[in-house]
Amino acid sequence: MGRMVLIVRSKLHENVGSAFAAAALACLCAIQTGIEMGLSETIIEGDALSIVKKCQNHVMDKSEIAAHIRNIHLIAEHFRWIHFRHIKKGSKSLCTYHSYGESKKGRTIIP
Repeated sequence: MGRMVLIVRSKLHENVGSAFAAAALACLCAIQTGIEMGLSETIIEGDALSIVKKCQNHVMDKSEIAAHIRNIHLIAEHFRWIHFRHIKKGSKSLCTYHSYGESKKGRTIIP
């Protein structure tokens, strides 16, 4: 990757059934944000290890968040290259996902 940009976004999701589902939605939001920002290559960092593992693995998921994981896999195909990486949980956050990568046009993006 050439120039790198860190994208951080906050979004309120209402009526989410569990913390597990909230983490999957946060990951999905990070991927969608990367696409909206025009990234062609990205690294998605998340603090929910189980979600990161499900995103890395393309085996059929049968958990309560199977639909979210399928959406993540489908939307991730828009990138030329994508990597999911686990990070340690922040002290006060419920779930955190970051997307950073390189713009398709090679310019630095600052949200």
